[in-house]
Amino acid sequence: METTAVMVLPDEQDLKRELYAIAKFQALIRANLKEGTDYGVIPGTKKPTLLKPGAEKTTKLLGLADTYQVVQRVEEWDKPFFNYEIKCTLIKFGTDTIISEGLGSCNSWESKYRYRWVWPDDVPEGMDKTKLVKKVGNRKDGKGTFTQYRLDNEDIYSQVNTLLKMAEKRALVDAALHAGRLSELFTQDIEDGAVIDADYTVVEEPKAKPPKPQPVEDYYPPDPPHAKAAAETQKAATKPAPEATQAPMAPPQEETNGNLPIDGNWAIEKIKFLGEKDPDNWSREAVLARLNKATGKQTITVTHAISLLDKEQADTLAIGITAALKLWE
Repeated sequence: METTAVMVLPDEQDLKRELYAIAKFQALIRANLKEGTDYGVIPGTKKPTLLKPGAEKTTKLLGLADTYQVVQRVEEWDKPFFNYEIKCTLIKFGTDTIISEGLGSCNSWESKYRYRWVWPDDVPEGMDKTKLVKKVGNRKDGKGTFTQYRLDNEDIYSQVNTLLKMAEKRALVDAALHAGRLSELFTQDIEDGAVIDADYTVVEEPKAKPPKPQPVEDYYPPDPPHAKAAAETQKAATKPAPEATQAPMAPPQEETNGNLPIDGNWAIEKIKFLGEKDPDNWSREAVLARLNKATGKQTITVTHAISLLDKEQADTLAIGITAALKLWE
């Protein structure tokens, strides 16, 4: 005979006390954790990420001690590939009572460890930069922009301990979020590096260019003898001149108007000037790619792309242009 368990709801007053305790602790966390140190906010995201210092403060406030256990360890030195999975257990001080557990993993194929970013002069001689992933960002001193290229990390062996410590950190943050019931306030999906170094754009791997379309001769079905001469005359009259079919296509004409969020004539003129001085960062194609990424649209002229910017994005563009000009004017 089967028995069915009956779920008993908690007493209403007990439930209210629990909810009040959670809300009170969340308020305490909001008041004592510092942005940029204990947690970080990524532009464009709604929920901040809890960092290791914030997780350590949370466990201290709760009176918890942290212990760690290696759940999985993969060390393949010949490939090389390294993977660590760690379990963090939070225990009430002075007791054996387990309050919370969290899991964290880290491996050497994550992009931040599998690759390294180098300056243009550090790219090995003979390597085609156009085939490398690059990132373009604003210099921290405000003097223009910078470009770095992504290479495979050949020194991953020196980061084995870093991978292990990162797995431990992720496990601690996971356990702290559970213990403090802080998922409403924080996430752990974004790494510390993204909080600190968010002021750049990664340009994805170059895609193979589609083959240039070849001219296709018009096809005319066989004509009866009495219409052949008329068909040849019509074909000659409608077929474009050779010069017109072979002329290269010019880039779309940039036309300014009064609807731009910044001075359009000034922006187009200065972007053209910077493109001659620094084509890697300020060519028409590079600028258009960044603007399209910012607006989420696919435009074919810089003017159109600028017109889609909001006030904050337009101000950022103007500041970037002004900073870059100081390097060349």
